[in-house]
Amino acid sequence: MGFFSGVGRIIIVLLNIVFVIVSFVLLASGLVLKFLPHNEFIKSTEDQLKKALGTLLEGTGHDNADLSNFSLAGMFETVAICLIVIGAFLLFVAFCGCCGACCKIQTLLIIYAGILIFLLVGELVVIIVLYASPAVKDMVKTELTSSLQNYKGLTATNVESLLWNAAMIEFKCCGVNNYGDFAKYAPNWDNTPDIDGTDATTLITPVACCVTIPVDASKAQQCAAGTLDSTKNNYNKGCFDSIWDKMFDNPIMLGIVLAVAFAIQILLIIFTILMYKENKDNKVNSVF
Repeated sequence: MGFFSGVGRIIIVLLNIVFVIVSFVLLASGLVLKFLPHNEFIKSTEDQLKKALGTLLEGTGHDNADLSNFSLAGMFETVAICLIVIGAFLLFVAFCGCCGACCKIQTLLIIYAGILIFLLVGELVVIIVLYASPAVKDMVKTELTSSLQNYKGLTATNVESLLWNAAMIEFKCCGVNNYGDFAKYAPNWDNTPDIDGTDATTLITPVACCVTIPVDASKAQQCAAGTLDSTKNNYNKGCFDSIWDKMFDNPIMLGIVLAVAFAIQILLIIFTILMYKENKDNKVNSVF
């Protein structure tokens, strides 16, 4: 038992040193995004995205779109908070694991093992629920549907519109379930957009749902108005199912990744328990 606990001790220390480094990177990135919103990285990213968006709009006849108010500040603020929270949590876990194994502090070993067990059980529950419970899918669909309230169209520069347009173009889909979501849940959607200087007749789907983004009003009519054609419009392909299928399109590889992750966590739990049993006197020793 002493040999295995010794090997486990070294593994835990080394792995958690890596986690400490990763946590500092996440924390630093989050703090920069949160408190330095006008730094060069964000400005450069916004400029690149604005240029790419402008090229797309010009190529589809929307060269009169106003991108002056384009900003990713709101999105970066959300990302920053997530990075700070994840980084702080990872740093705490890594501290407990590294110091508990290095200095043989029973309290930290108990906390570390408890967190690992909690995470392992939580991951298993999430996976089972995702695959077995339709309620989770319905909840995600509800959240996505609510975001359509701020969808405005292809030329809009607010975050919700940008994300929806990017998703529909990339995954060849339309709405959460299908094109009908826009009539029901997107009151701000401009269904008579100005395309190449001409107002399109009332559209049934956003132009982002077209298989090929139209370059003028007449082509927008052909793909997004009148009688919809599945060869020209992805109107019946919901983005939720398209993205979900894309995420789990390789179950074998996903299973291997999950199996390896679970195996590492289980080994860390076993090694932590072995060290705890060997150090009941709570002595503080050096690494070697």
